[in-house]
Amino acid sequence: MKTKFFYFVVGILFFTTHIQAQHRLDENWLVGYQSTIPVGQPWDITQLNFANDSLNLSWHDMDISFNVSSSTISSEQTGEILFCTNGFTVLNSNADTMENAFSFSPCAYSTSYAEDGVTFGQGVLVLPFPEHANQYYMFHEPITLNPAAIFAPKLLYSFIDLTANNGLGKVFNKNTTVLVDSLTEGLLTAVKHANGRDYWIIVPRYSGDGYHIFLLSPNGIEHKTYQSIGTKRISCGGASSAVFSPDGTKYVRNDTYLADRLTMMDFDRCLGEFSNVLHIDIPNGLSGGGVAISPNSRWLYWCSDTAMYQLDLMVNDIWGSKIFLDKYDGYQFPAGFSAAFYRGQLAPDGKIYWSCSSGTNVMHVIDHPDSVGLACGFRQHGIQLLSYNAFGLPHYPNYYLGAMVGSGCDTLTATSKPIEIANIYAYPNPTKDKIYIGMNYLKGKPILLLVNSLGQEVYRKQIEDSTKETEVSLIGFPQGIYYLKVQTEDNIFTEKILKE
Repeated sequence: MKTKFFYFVVGILFFTTHIQAQHRLDENWLVGYQSTIPVGQPWDITQLNFANDSLNLSWHDMDISFNVSSSTISSEQTGEILFCTNGFTVLNSNADTMENAFSFSPCAYSTSYAEDGVTFGQGVLVLPFPEHANQYYMFHEPITLNPAAIFAPKLLYSFIDLTANNGLGKVFNKNTTVLVDSLTEGLLTAVKHANGRDYWIIVPRYSGDGYHIFLLSPNGIEHKTYQSIGTKRISCGGASSAVFSPDGTKYVRNDTYLADRLTMMDFDRCLGEFSNVLHIDIPNGLSGGGVAISPNSRWLYWCSDTAMYQLDLMVNDIWGSKIFLDKYDGYQFPAGFSAAFYRGQLAPDGKIYWSCSSGTNVMHVIDHPDSVGLACGFRQHGIQLLSYNAFGLPHYPNYYLGAMVGSGCDTLTATSKPIEIANIYAYPNPTKDKIYIGMNYLKGKPILLLVNSLGQEVYRKQIEDSTKETEVSLIGFPQGIYYLKVQTEDNIFTEKILKE
């Protein structure tokens, strides 16, 4: 790796002009891709910096490419970049490879695209570890490729600890399995719990109608539920995307595979549950693109590859409320490389930026996304990048969403226990005859319990070696819901199991 100290000067400038810790985790975006032919601009990486709610651009020579999915995490105190990832590599604050930060999501796909980064949308998600400063969870997926289907067979996490190596960080627990199931490739999203501290993590199931919902708290990752809602849908790559409204109350998903569809649901930040599902099938001729939601959480922006629309999330007929903003004007640079619309992301300056569908040197921008109709100020190729970029935008949740005061969901009065980095998973789920249970990183000899829906204990076993998967036969058990409990000296981890 080329070690570049390009963050240092920027960091000092931020410290003197923008001391307050506001919208700083997502203050820097890195886009573009590294190339050796030709060397230098317009190849390599453009840094978009949003300090003081204004955009500044700079160019950097880096040995990394940000294809579609990426995340760049900045210091809440100084604004300097702490680390960045394209899903397959993590670079530290010196723009060099972090210790143990390579070979993520091992599979044939990651081997093939190791130099490019993840090529499907929202394939990497980085969240701060609540109440553990300078520690982060990175969620990512391997991919199964075959002629009939493309999906993720697992959800993985890797743990980034910036307290190691004098602040340069190290990756621990790399490629730890969180969940084994057939999952949609990418579309990993998160939203703050109503307590304003923890995170709900949403993982859509492939070719299914449901969502796995996890909670990240100071005690680690917990699989809270699998919620079956909506209709069966297959989403695959492309501009498919999912986003929460900034206030966390609505979830919008855009699918672009067998047909184009928008899915919208309400979300309860207290319970971690979806409700009031609405499907909108996009008419033929409007091939779907990205989605983004305005800062005031009212206006949904949706694009085909050649048209941009605004929709009102506060009315009953959402599709009927759509306002046509503009048609792609044909801009290309270099010749033959289209600046058609692709994916959007709300930025710290309150604007929404859109990437393009091929390697060009521009982005589109919505200057006033809280305003109705043409007053939103959609500008095609309004941002001139310093390097080429195709598809890529970083993916961020709203890190700064606060607690729902008076909601009854504030659990912060309880003191969290020292972290036991644990990972409980069970598969297949639903199942017909057996389940396999993994219990990584548990201390001592945990006790495994199965409890039926009446609260009756139907199975118990003490685990001698929690590093190995445990097989439990369900032959002879009645169909229904069971609760798997793994009990340690300090915690009880619970997982819901469906016996078909």
